Amino acid sequence: GASGSVPPSIAPFSFGDDPVNTGENAGVQCMVQKGDVPITIKWTLNSRPIINGEEGITILKLSPKTSVLNIAAVEQDHRGVFKCIAENKAGSSFTTSELKVN
Repeated sequence: GASGSVPPSIAPFSFGDDPVNTGENAGVQCMVQKGDVPITIKWTLNSRPIINGEEGITILKLSPKTSVLNIAAVEQDHRGVFKCIAENKAGSSFTTSELKVN
């Protein structure tokens, strides 16, 4: 595998099978296990881009290959499918997890 660059591969993540109560804290970590940097990591909720700090959602880049999404106080608006998209010059991949809210 020395030829060409390696597209990103994301480790699975999950909010868990159980619904979260409103007001509770929830979060997931999107970790790119392999892939050539620079890698762009983006998040969407129900296919809409998530902007850090908006709608009570914080996105923190821990490293060039790791991004954490946190919701300090979950609301009904946060229910749905969160998607982490990792992209580099070789390609892109994504992982999703559904957040269920009581």
